[in-house]
Amino acid sequence: MKRSRFFIATGYWLAFLLIVLPFLERVVPLLPVQPGALQWRLGAFGALSQSLLLPLVGGTLAIGTAALLQQRRMVRFLACVAFAAASLLVIATALFALDLVQYRASVGAELQQYYQVAGVIYLVSFLLAIVFLAWLGAVSWRAAAHSSRKFLGSPGGDGSLRRGPPPPGHGLAGPVLRGEFPASEDLGS
Repeated sequence: MKRSRFFIATGYWLAFLLIVLPFLERVVPLLPVQPGALQWRLGAFGALSQSLLLPLVGGTLAIGTAALLQQRRMVRFLACVAFAAASLLVIATALFALDLVQYRASVGAELQQYYQVAGVIYLVSFLLAIVFLAWLGAVSWRAAAHSSRKFLGSPGGDGSLRRGPPPPGHGLAGPVLRGEFPASEDLGS
């Protein structure tokens, strides 16, 4: 039980830090909030797109921790959070694209190419994050919906993490652990 508490505390705290700290690093310089200013919105969306990777890793870590500890309700809750984050990013991406089009006229001709490249990079990062979050939510939801025997592919179905080698014939590790190595001529060398 103590090991489970350690994993819960470590996994969830690290996930929380990976999600919150990058956003704080990018949001604090944007204060005070000025949603009516076009330049502020572009800067805010740009900062958001630059800080997406670590929160995605943190969300994945949180779901992985919940799945490893067989906390089905938490996995489902985090899957819903992933779907909600993907939905919010869809809205943010649409607003950012509109702001890019609106602000393009005020960018000088010599900077147009750089402006367009930066805009495309930011939009692509938003779109990739949306796809990843939607996929993560769907996979997590499906994993939590399976019975405990199939949850995380547990071979024993008892919900425990097995120690030692897997049962014979389980995956690729079974033959290797039994010493059934292919002959070198079978490998084509």
